[in-house]
Amino acid sequence: MARTTSIIGRLLLLVAIPAVLSLASFAPVGAQTLSQECPNPDIDYTVAFPAGWYVNDHVEGGELEDVAACRFFSPQDFGVQPQAGIAGIAVSIGAQSDGPPGELTPETTVGGKPAHVTETTVEQDGIEPAGTRHYDYWVELGPDAWLRAGTSDAPNFVGDYDENKAVLDAMMDSLTFGAETPGLPDTAMPAL
Repeated sequence: MARTTSIIGRLLLLVAIPAVLSLASFAPVGAQTLSQECPNPDIDYTVAFPAGWYVNDHVEGGELEDVAACRFFSPQDFGVQPQAGIAGIAVSIGAQSDGPPGELTPETTVGGKPAHVTETTVEQDGIEPAGTRHYDYWVELGPDAWLRAGTSDAPNFVGDYDENKAVLDAMMDSLTFGAETPGLPDTAMPAL
């Protein structure tokens, strides 16, 4: 009887271990721990982002515009240069003067400020290929001042689009503003 129990126990372990490992690989989207924080002094916000991800520091622009700290986030390392295209990112956050395109979708709040969430698809080939999707938060900073945080499946973005959306949602839940959020900083970007 002891030998039968031992064999059954081993068989159960052989079945249980792969089952547990497969469950671990199917963790809910966005279940990553947002254990790192990044403060952006230009717009006076702090945002959490996933463990193991990379974020840019402030980059001096010299004669060009600076690149604000905490603007780009990615699960892989990347480089940032002023007024240059950026690739290898999963989430971007930046201030701009233009607001959301078209009709606004569900209104929410981010850091206590009114915000709107949009999801758009590029209809024709142009700067980006037709079918490119964008998921963006538009946070109202003041008159003609917006904080836009988004992800995309555009060629310069990395990672799974739906997983990046879930990470962005969690990041926006974590975002807090300081006592006085200024208007648009010098590092504000015009909308594309």
